Amino acid sequence: MPLQQRDFREAMAKITETAVANVEGKMGYSNYWCIVSAGAPGIGKTRFGIELFDYIKQNLEPPEEWGDAHFEYLYMNFRNNFYLSRYDSELKSEVIFGLRIAYAFFIEKKYDTTFLVFCSRALQYGEDIFIFDSVIYYCYESLKFSNNQKLFLYLHIDEFQLIDEWDAQNKTNQFFGNMIRGISKFMIGEYSTFIQPFLSGTATRAITKQKKATGISFQFVDCPLLDIKSMILIMDHFVTKFKASTTLLNLEAPIKKGVARKGVAPKTKGVALPTTKHVYKWKLCAPFLQLLIDTGGLPRALE
Repeated sequence: MPLQQRDFREAMAKITETAVANVEGKMGYSNYWCIVSAGAPGIGKTRFGIELFDYIKQNLEPPEEWGDAHFEYLYMNFRNNFYLSRYDSELKSEVIFGLRIAYAFFIEKKYDTTFLVFCSRALQYGEDIFIFDSVIYYCYESLKFSNNQKLFLYLHIDEFQLIDEWDAQNKTNQFFGNMIRGISKFMIGEYSTFIQPFLSGTATRAITKQKKATGISFQFVDCPLLDIKSMILIMDHFVTKFKASTTLLNLEAPIKKGVARKGVAPKTKGVALPTTKHVYKWKLCAPFLQLLIDTGGLPRALE
């Protein structure tokens, strides 16, 4: 599905503020921001997170001290591949998170193996090598920078409300708070890797509970609906993908007329020949167009 531009100014301002605070070594949670998109299912929160990363990569001016920063996007969906299970309750929070980072960065897109299989094999070598801090170090080293380049790691955590639900059943672990505290070290500290977290999910209250315990602040961003032009582009993407039928439409070119003068009839400069164009039939179907409008621009509904 094609990505569409949104208004990222609010989020961008907080990310820039966080980067500057990191370089200047500012103290206080109000200087460091985790971006959060929370709301009803299907409004495009996940897409917003992806689009925001693209916008950051193109428009963020890194602090001078960072030099030529390298940008990486890491996505973890806690409903699908990265869901929390009863096996996680036997692990420390740092290892629970470290295993998921390792799988997302090194394994998921390169090897045909599930997260559970990866864990069963990886943990044979011990838990300590999968502590979150160590895994972030391994990620940086694997990129083999030759000039101590700064790594800007955009960490997109999707369906975060499921982490909160898991914590409710595992009160001794409290993974959510420990996860955010682990991330915050790489937002505040002077490390080779800077982490900018983006959380998307449906439970605002889950974030509210973490505000005082994590050492950083949370900026909620609006996830606006798509406009008509964007909806049409998305629909064109799907009809092209599924080879929907087209029809030949006659388009009569407009007649150009001369400028009328007082007492003189305007002269016709010329009439262009009618033209024809292949268009998708759905664009001529009133019920379908109404259905498109009725989705209100919800990306999941369009898909």
